[in-house]
Amino acid sequence: MQCDGATSNKGHFYPDIKQFDTCTRSSTSEGSPRRCGGQGDLLAGSMGVLTYWAHKANTDNSTLRRYGPTMCAAYGACLLTRECSRVAYLKYGRSALTTNMINHIQVIFEDLYG
Repeated sequence: MQCDGATSNKGHFYPDIKQFDTCTRSSTSEGSPRRCGGQGDLLAGSMGVLTYWAHKANTDNSTLRRYGPTMCAAYGACLLTRECSRVAYLKYGRSALTTNMINHIQVIFEDLYG
């Protein structure tokens, strides 16, 4: 499946929805009530890396076949960013910064994706 064009909703209380043409995938994972400057950079960077990996991955994977590599990468980047934001907010509250989110990437990535 070739997926072009994407939409995404921001926010703590709304499900994150990724839509590529005819396929839609939503996440109800909790983020944080605070969106800090630079958080989009973290999302974009992780999207780039995960897109590369997904396109290089084994196509025998049923999830990649069903949604396509770009959609899987978008969903994965969303989960990673939201979880980093949630953990940083739990630790630092409203003073959480993107640099606090970055400090949690390795552990959260391993928890999510092994």
